[in-house]
Amino acid sequence: MLVSTSVLSRAIFGITGVESLATSVFWCKFRWLIGPAGGLISITCICFAAIDRYLITSRQVNRHRWFTPRRAQYIIVIVVFVWFMTSLPNVFLYTFPSCSVTNAIYSQYLTFYNISTYSVFPLIILPIFSYLTWNNLRGGVMAGIGQNRLQSQVTRMMFAQFGLVFGASVPNMVLQSYLAATRNIAKTPLRVAQDGIVSCVLTMISFAPHAMVFYVYLAVSATYRENVRTVLFSCLPIINRVTPLNEQPLQRMTKTGTN
Repeated sequence: MLVSTSVLSRAIFGITGVESLATSVFWCKFRWLIGPAGGLISITCICFAAIDRYLITSRQVNRHRWFTPRRAQYIIVIVVFVWFMTSLPNVFLYTFPSCSVTNAIYSQYLTFYNISTYSVFPLIILPIFSYLTWNNLRGGVMAGIGQNRLQSQVTRMMFAQFGLVFGASVPNMVLQSYLAATRNIAKTPLRVAQDGIVSCVLTMISFAPHAMVFYVYLAVSATYRENVRTVLFSCLPIINRVTPLNEQPLQRMTKTGTN
């Protein structure tokens, strides 16, 4: 949702030269409601997946049942509701036609809110639970089912995922901090243009965890690639060639004549 609403408006502006956020009240409100909520839902699900990996590999068997499919569904519903509620004030405080926040207090709040949720939150959760999962695997919890291969696969996926989130979260933290520090500073047109280019690049980088986790897993894990291949081929129609009845006697006669 974040990638769709954010990139689409930028693509429309790049192709047509029309800023859709400044020409449509609905699109302005929709973008700042769906975009932030979708991004936070994605980041939260990545963090919950890291917690789930730790629970599954825990030495205490009762923890394996903490994240049942039914509980996971309830948790996702709660996460979606919470993040949509936190993004709801954007609908009222992003003003048209500039489609920006004019309230100084709320603007300052958004800076700390974005740094906390998009950067600090995942950079705390992911390293902790990735290390705990790796420690469980190293301790031989999964012995008897290909421990070394499993540990190698999971370790690569965890490091790749953390690297992706780290590479996206740190630039976002730097960008938000810089924008907050220079908000009240008078800037020349050249500096405004330079800041706009840097902001655009760092913002696009911050979309990486929401759009590239699947491809990162695909690149680093042979088991994941095999599972994806199995799912894709299972969706293809299976074509079985059935020999017509009128061909069967001819085949038998041919074999008899040969003998």
